[in-house]
Amino acid sequence: MAPLSLNPRKAKIHRSYSVAEVAALFGVTRGAVRTWCKADLPAVKIAGDLLIYGEELRAFLEKRRAARRAVCPPGSIYCMKCRVPRRPALEEITVTPLMGTAGNIRAPCPHCGASMNRRVSLPRLAESGFAGVGMRPAQSHLDHSPNPSVKPHFDGKE
Repeated sequence: MAPLSLNPRKAKIHRSYSVAEVAALFGVTRGAVRTWCKADLPAVKIAGDLLIYGEELRAFLEKRRAARRAVCPPGSIYCMKCRVPRRPALEEITVTPLMGTAGNIRAPCPHCGASMNRRVSLPRLAESGFAGVGMRPAQSHLDHSPNPSVKPHFDGKE
């Protein structure tokens, strides 16, 4: 099964590929490669087979990848369920600081209710569109808590 996102750098720009070679290189079917050729991928027909130039294959895959990218404007978080950037209600956003200057923003999607997450730089939180959001303390781990859960029967060997 092919990965969700094909790596365009697998295609070497100074090589030519047959349909079968492209299919093996990216882990897709030969029919998928022929569909790319019908869509927009330039190919040369030689002796009944299609020949695809590596430079054009790489440019085609990079163009497909760029077309699928969704730019998140300031103040919005990408909802994986809806597959679009959504602007959450400010009162429902929680910012959890992590190590250093990074933090996680978490909020429910106003459209479908799914949990949305975004990693942000805490010093640049205001310019990313989340200026009026309060912070909640980071969750502590069990080993740092005053009463850690201890298993008296556990001797360290499993």
